Amino acid sequence: MKRVYMYFAAGLMALALSACSTPVPAPSDNGNAATTDKTTETAKPATAADYGQILADAFRDKDYQITDRDTDADDYGFDAANDLGRLEISVETGEAQADYNEATASFTGENFFEEQTWNNDQGYQMTSYLNEMNSIYNIAAMDTNNNVFYEIEDIAEADKDQVVSVMNSIGF
Repeated sequence: MKRVYMYFAAGLMALALSACSTPVPAPSDNGNAATTDKTTETAKPATAADYGQILADAFRDKDYQITDRDTDADDYGFDAANDLGRLEISVETGEAQADYNEATASFTGENFFEEQTWNNDQGYQMTSYLNEMNSIYNIAAMDTNNNVFYEIEDIAEADKDQVVSVMNSIGF
């Protein structure tokens, strides 16, 4: 009879321990318990203000002073200033290709000449334009995957590489 009580006590103890414990996650899931649900990618920003804020933060990280200018549903504008000058920046969503084409036509109509173009496999395209005095650059860029257009105007020659670096930091 003593043996029956020992087995009964051991069974109760095992039951109590299993009820209070949690399963140990597999090493490949970084500490999260395994699930059968499919995971989804984090949603990309949807508005011009969201994309504009990402770009403004990238300029801020490079020690530019940011001043918001204008925000509406599909257009976000701000100024970025440093010791080399003030940049006028706008970010638009909705018709990136059309906005890009319009900007590039506008630049060439204002006596700016295409200087350099960057493309990558992720749907980003960026073109810099130099004015006829060889002193001011403008950049037109688009993210075709997310339908976002970026325009940066009044870039000093000494600041161009830094601006390109900022654009590279957001995917270009």
